[in-house]
Amino acid sequence: MLLGAENIEDPVTGRANATLAALLTQQHNRTGDAYTVRQGTALDRDGRVKIVHDDASDKPAIWIGGHSVTVIDRTFLL
Repeated sequence: MLLGAENIEDPVTGRANATLAALLTQQHNRTGDAYTVRQGTALDRDGRVKIVHDDASDKPAIWIGGHSVTVIDRTFLL
């Protein structure tokens, strides 16, 4: 999202990385049980997301982690 001259777009997307991690797992093409994804360098807003695959249970999980900054905090009434 671009508002005026200030770029507030999130340079790193945990949701996209979680989806990609699930796809790579489904295709038996993931790089390991844990890895770090780097995004945003072209925007001079370098960010990293850690991906951890938890295959220990009968319901495998993908954990996404990293540092974040709250830019907008709002409540929506649906």
